[in-house]
Amino acid sequence: MSEIGDGNGSSYPGALDTNASLEYNAAVSSRTKARAEVVNDLAAAIIAIETTLGVNPQGAKSTVVSYLGQEHTTTGAHNDAYVVTTSGIQTITGQKTFAGGINVGASGIWGSSPGSYAPGQIRLSGDIPWFPNDVQVSGIVRTSGDIYFDGIINQGAIPWARLKRDHQQATLTSGGLTIPSGMTTIVSLSPMTVKAGDLILVWGETSFTVGATTTQIRVRIIKTAGDAVIASNDTDGGIDSTPQFVQSGISECALAGAFSVTTGGTVTLSLRASSAGADSTAINNGCGLRALVLRDSL
Repeated sequence: MSEIGDGNGSSYPGALDTNASLEYNAAVSSRTKARAEVVNDLAAAIIAIETTLGVNPQGAKSTVVSYLGQEHTTTGAHNDAYVVTTSGIQTITGQKTFAGGINVGASGIWGSSPGSYAPGQIRLSGDIPWFPNDVQVSGIVRTSGDIYFDGIINQGAIPWARLKRDHQQATLTSGGLTIPSGMTTIVSLSPMTVKAGDLILVWGETSFTVGATTTQIRVRIIKTAGDAVIASNDTDGGIDSTPQFVQSGISECALAGAFSVTTGGTVTLSLRASSAGADSTAINNGCGLRALVLRDSL
C-alpha cells in the first residue's frame, strides 16, 4: 500500500493506494504549493491502471461495463446464452455446436430430452454418431441417423455382429389372387435403400387353394425394381422354394434366404409364384414377405 505523495509511486494493481495526507493551499492567497511527489505518484497510479486494463479493454463496446455485460448478468454470473462453463451445473436453453467434439468424463451426459424421449435418455441427431470404445446405457439410446459399433454387441448370451438397418413387410390382404403357370407377383415390399456390403435377409410364406388337377407350385423371392445390384446363391439371382406337387386342398410353402448387395442403390423385392398344371388361388392373409437389411461396415 502506497500513500499518494510519499514519493513511492503506486502500489496498484497489487494493492490500493491511499491519500490520507491531503494537500492544502499555501498561506499566500491564490497560491497552491505543488509537490513533485504528488504528481509523480498520481501518474504512476494512472500508468498502473492502464497497464492492468491493457489497450482498448472495452473491445467493440463503448465502455468496459458494457463489454463485461456481454457475457455476464448484472449479478456477475455467466450468461448461458453466450458462455459454456467448464465446471458446475449450467442450464443451456439454446443449441451449442462443438466443432472439435466433446470429451465426456466419468459422469457422462445426462438430463431430460425433449419430445417423446423420456428422462435419462440421450438423443443423438445427425449422420453417424461414432462410439469407438465401450458404450454403457441404463435406458434407451435413439438416433435419427446410423449407429455403428467397431465390434460385437452383446445382449445377454446372444452376440450380434450386425445392426438392423431397415425392415419391410407386406401381406396379401384383399381379393383371391389367381396364380397361373407363369410367375405372378403376389406382394411387393416398398423400395429400400441399401449400400454395398449390406446383407438382406428375406423370408416369405404362401397359402394356396388347389383344384382336382395335380399342380406344381413354385414360389420365389426376387428383385423386381431398383438400381441396386444384389445376388443370391441361385444363378438367376432369386431365392426359390422346392417345387411342390399338389392335388386338391390347400398348399402351404415357406422359404427364406439372403441377398448380398454388391452395388448400392434402391431395391424392391417381390414374392412371386407359379402354378403349372392348373391355376391355384392365393389365400388372403396367408401370403406375406418380410425383409431385414443388415449392415456391418461403414
